[in-house]
Amino acid sequence: GLAAVLQATIGELAPIALAKHMDIELAGGREVFVSGDAGLLAILFRNVIDNAIRYSPADTTVGVNMEVTASDVCVTVRDAGPGIPPEQRANVGRRFYRAPGTLAPGSGLGLSIVQRILDLHRGTMRFDTPATAIGLQVTIALPRVVG
Repeated sequence: GLAAVLQATIGELAPIALAKHMDIELAGGREVFVSGDAGLLAILFRNVIDNAIRYSPADTTVGVNMEVTASDVCVTVRDAGPGIPPEQRANVGRRFYRAPGTLAPGSGLGLSIVQRILDLHRGTMRFDTPATAIGLQVTIALPRVVG
């Protein structure tokens, strides 16, 4: 199920967060199933959570929240980084793109991979400013399997 994928992904990224004195908190992880490939979904969430860690200052928390509705599962990843102003959200790929010489390492393929995986799973992704007015909130919605 999705909660297990999220827990495993957070477990893999925990050392990067610890190195920055950061916490990753998972809330609302009751088990729920979506149809799709667990490996691909793990890559999707690894990209999004990894970005949240890299863009957040030390001593902050990345919040991962899973909410189940009648038809969807929404996973929200919230960070305390610089955020992306609404007028720049069309260029959100830049956050996943690593220009030569930037401090945040990575390949820069992140967003295209994320988008491809979302398309395959009929999912959507939305960017908002969190209620705290600090950072970025990424909400991924995936259709759930109602069994």
